[in-house]
Amino acid sequence: MLARKKLEESEARFREAQERLEFAVESAKMGAWTIEFPSERTLLSEQARQICGFDSDYKSYTEAIDKFIHRNDREKAKANLAMALANRTSYHDKLRIIRPNNEIRWIEIRGHAKYNLKGEPILLSGIVVDITEQNNSELALQVAKKGAERANESKSA
Repeated sequence: MLARKKLEESEARFREAQERLEFAVESAKMGAWTIEFPSERTLLSEQARQICGFDSDYKSYTEAIDKFIHRNDREKAKANLAMALANRTSYHDKLRIIRPNNEIRWIEIRGHAKYNLKGEPILLSGIVVDITEQNNSELALQVAKKGAERANESKSA
């Protein structure tokens, strides 16, 4: 009886922690993703689907990359992912995506793999964050800085 009560309390704490985590991830406008190996099936959380503009998972991560990563960023994404898996390091990338309505957005992706005893990846999980506004602000700041530098140069001349 005591063991059952402890189990129920533990399950309740787990559910509460899960709810807090989901709230934090959603509040931070992050989405979660997972790639299962060796199938390469790619699973996206509801928030990740909203960020990317998708309504489904993918049979493989290469299909996902080919489907939504901007064509100029696809090879970089594949190479960085392969390098992270080969070197057993964390995956981190900033890429452009093309949403189904043809809107281009910037995302930041972070992930970490789990490996079997043979050293083969079995799971790669991580987060995706829409950084479009941040990226646009940084670009606007760079343009303003260059404009100010030109103005200062013309005053000096």
